Amino acid sequence: IGALVSDTFSIPATATMVAVFNLRWPWWLVIGALYFGVEELFIKFGLYQQLWWKTLYTFLGLMAIFRLMKWWFDNLNKVHGRLISFLTLTAILYGVRIPLVLIDYAMLHGRSFSVQWIEALGRDSSAVNTLITLPAIAVLAFFLVNDYSKLWKAAWVALLFMVDLLLRRFGVVHTFTPWDNIYIIAVEIAVLLFGVYFQNILKQNTLKPTLILTDKEAS
Repeated sequence: IGALVSDTFSIPATATMVAVFNLRWPWWLVIGALYFGVEELFIKFGLYQQLWWKTLYTFLGLMAIFRLMKWWFDNLNKVHGRLISFLTLTAILYGVRIPLVLIDYAMLHGRSFSVQWIEALGRDSSAVNTLITLPAIAVLAFFLVNDYSKLWKAAWVALLFMVDLLLRRFGVVHTFTPWDNIYIIAVEIAVLLFGVYFQNILKQNTLKPTLILTDKEAS
């Protein structure tokens, strides 16, 4: 749960703040040092255990994420092509679907995934969830960016449900509750609606440059 909160909320929110307020590299170092310190404290108090990961990787990763987010935000405030819209929608909808499915198998215990790649069931489920979500979201983003009809978008929901049924048949997906079908269909519809909403925002270019502070104001 801690990793989920960090990866899907804390770090993205921090990177967005860096981009929106046009913070310069001294701020990056300060923020990175704070994350570094928190992670080291978690390790010291036994709240977090590293295997192959190093805290330095977190710091360096944050520097790369901040740079990427600033480039991304700057391009969103310009007249951009379909590629930027496609990548933006893919990233947003990935961040929507992953936790919604995770709630189903990690909190509600409505399903699990198993391909026997990893001994720990939770890691197995996370891996399969990612492998299903990435191509599914990429297809939906492609439909949205290219203004495919509502029929194609509805077909996307139906196709994902059919894939889900197929994965159950092959023993990759295991369901434990009678309402799991309803939940997973609701997830796909919610992702689709989010996608339509954010695509409309990108079309209108509502991310206005007035939100970006000058270097002097940021300092």
